[in-house]
Amino acid sequence: CPRGNRPPSSSRTWPGSSPWTAARAAPAWRARRTRTQPSRPAAPGLASLTPSHTESRTTRPGRAPAGRTFARIVEELSQCGYAVSWRVVSAKEWLPQQRERVYLVGFRRDLGIEMRWDGVRGGKPSSALRDVLETPRSEAAAACELSEAQWQQLRGQLASFKRWPGAPPCSLSDRAVDLCAKAPTLTSSYRHVSNYTSRYVCEELDGSLRDGGQRRPRFLSPRECARLMGFPDSFAVPPAHDTHATAHFYRQIGNAVCPPVVESVAAEMLRLLEAERGGVGGQGWRAPAAAVEGVA
Repeated sequence: CPRGNRPPSSSRTWPGSSPWTAARAAPAWRARRTRTQPSRPAAPGLASLTPSHTESRTTRPGRAPAGRTFARIVEELSQCGYAVSWRVVSAKEWLPQQRERVYLVGFRRDLGIEMRWDGVRGGKPSSALRDVLETPRSEAAAACELSEAQWQQLRGQLASFKRWPGAPPCSLSDRAVDLCAKAPTLTSSYRHVSNYTSRYVCEELDGSLRDGGQRRPRFLSPRECARLMGFPDSFAVPPAHDTHATAHFYRQIGNAVCPPVVESVAAEMLRLLEAERGGVGGQGWRAPAAAVEGVA
């Protein structure tokens, strides 16, 4: 999670450029429809993800106490006429990726609807990274192989980085993805070797190794990243030879939301709205549910 005083300038979580603008923008909204919105669960000062979800965390000088900004957003939405609830949802029930995000849902308070988060469920808890990999000898996979300079940089990291004082240096297996498990959270800086959280494909589906011998490790390809996020194969990705477009794509896909998760949240909202409408002769609401995507 980012550690600055505010999210990246490209964030578009609410009207404005960041959650910090939400409190100022919220009073101008009108409670005309339902909204759902994902955001970073541990963005600075946004939400505290301690076990109780209410405990404050120690912050450094100049930072808002954890949870204060998040509470302000919820308060302003409530004052606009919404009954707001939120939940931390992991994409692992839908996709082969560990990706926890905060989702907020607001219904017009006069509808008297309470969000049922237990109705938001995925159907692929057993999916694994191997389910989204490219053909081992494909052009896309070859284009994602580390360059010689990147490989040397990675080797230098492995030799110098230690988990704790006195611990042995890390090995390549420490930075390799497990094909039979969920992938770690995809971030906008994934394609940079300097990112210590990046993980690499060191073994292909056919069992061939990428250990620096005949072939170097590789990044996940744009298509593999899109699949990890839940985008269908009809979703356009840049060609392997277009390095400029590919660099932008990695940043964008790392900041995206997972469509299957948003779809499930919106489906549960629609179900509750349909149930409420059926109980009041169709007069209880006038606008459909809206799933508003933001930076994850």
